[in-house]
Amino acid sequence: MKRLKINASKLDMTKTLAETLAAYDEIKINCALALVTEGTRKLLAQYPVSLNAASVLDVPEGCRISTVNGEHELSAGGVAGDQAMLIVNGALRIGPDAKDALAGYLRVLVNGRLIAPEGLSEVGKLDVNGVTIRYPDDHQLVDGDLTIDARFIRRAAQGSKYFVTGKVLMTEPGLDLAALLAKELAIRAGEAVLLSAYDEASDMLPARANVVLVPDGYGLAVGGLRLDESALLRYGPKLYVVGDLLVPAAAEGLAERLDHVIVTGQLTLPESGKAAWLPKVVALGAMKMYKGELIMDESQVAIGRSLLESCPAGLTLMGCAHVEIDREIPVPLLSEKLHGLVGCAHVSCSKAQLGVLLLRATDCAYMGAEDEESADAEDWISVNAASYAL
Repeated sequence: MKRLKINASKLDMTKTLAETLAAYDEIKINCALALVTEGTRKLLAQYPVSLNAASVLDVPEGCRISTVNGEHELSAGGVAGDQAMLIVNGALRIGPDAKDALAGYLRVLVNGRLIAPEGLSEVGKLDVNGVTIRYPDDHQLVDGDLTIDARFIRRAAQGSKYFVTGKVLMTEPGLDLAALLAKELAIRAGEAVLLSAYDEASDMLPARANVVLVPDGYGLAVGGLRLDESALLRYGPKLYVVGDLLVPAAAEGLAERLDHVIVTGQLTLPESGKAAWLPKVVALGAMKMYKGELIMDESQVAIGRSLLESCPAGLTLMGCAHVEIDREIPVPLLSEKLHGLVGCAHVSCSKAQLGVLLLRATDCAYMGAEDEESADAEDWISVNAASYAL
């Protein structure tokens, strides 16, 4: 038997032919998005095709499909022409003057984030799998953080209005606050980080904005921090972290050299050092402890016997997308050395290892025993791709 298995984020079947489907005894498709036409649907009903898709999108016959991975912007002058469809995997920004550019598309699909003016009338052709942000047409869009420094104060036009998707940062000492306030600016943002001397600048922000006032004498780290010797030398013994703070197991000795630490986001600490750290750290967000060494926020991690044996105190994994456990690792060694799996999306292991891992897992989306495939696995032709056209 000749069988085809396709795993893809996007599968384009707008030009699929009967001859292609007839060449296989069985076809299995797993994808996030499938693009089909009316003709494709008829073909799929005639052949042994199994389609497992999060979303199936009908596309007119002859439609031209344009795909963008990353960031894309529609503005005045960008006309697509007739029978065109735009797919953006990432972020799409639409300017207030982009009405004609958007009108040139039959449909726009955004997998990620859409930023568009509130007055946009062509919203019916927009499909968004993710986050939609709408901003006032009369505001200047700042996609990201807005840093208020001497140059900004000097160049900002009187009465300007800004819409900020990130944070407003005013953290440089010695700025002319009176000159800034005299500009009568209006800034729409959800969060601001200001030195305590600039408290009056919060009047430019909406009343619901979260304003962080950094006390005098603190070193400021914005966007998260991994604490090590260089961080201590840069920021000093009093530290204010806007974001997450990770304390590696190797940094345990730094606690005695710090006076005070304030963390607005998540604090991640080694359990062995909690007695030294907790009296000095104020965590305004969540706090997580880990045992042994820590592997964190990796897209793919392979755990082998040699890695476990190289960690005398064991190992914890947090926020890793795909974790592959070597099937040859003995269950007793795994039980002794692997202390936790926290927030890992996909964990693959053997059937014998699964029980031990389930006892150590927290908030893991999928954990499964994926042992050797069946004897007829050689009959399958496998395709793994981000984007594939059948």
